[in-house]
Amino acid sequence: MQTQSVTVHLPEPLYEQIRKQAEDAHRSVEELLVHIAADAASSQPRLAPDLEAELVARAKLPHDELWRAARVTLPARTPHGSRRSIASASAARSLQRTKRHKRDCSPRPTA
Repeated sequence: MQTQSVTVHLPEPLYEQIRKQAEDAHRSVEELLVHIAADAASSQPRLAPDLEAELVARAKLPHDELWRAARVTLPARTPHGSRRSIASASAARSLQRTKRHKRDCSPRPTA
């Protein structure tokens, strides 16, 4: 396997901590850092390809369609007694503001 060289500047206390862990594990500092980096890289949560494609597609939607998608109602009662989600309430307020803005900014017919 081909490798790449990387220079990392670590604070002295962190380096000493890593050096001690490497010594305790009978490994070199480099081996331990490669192991730590590999664990960190593989533990990043990945979305399923279909979910990632859905998010990419939604990112291209117009705002009104995104707000429509955000208006999700909750079951009749939630633990907090609310009937609407925060996203739904926020979307409703935003929609009202947009309607008022369109009404206030639209040209009025002159008599």
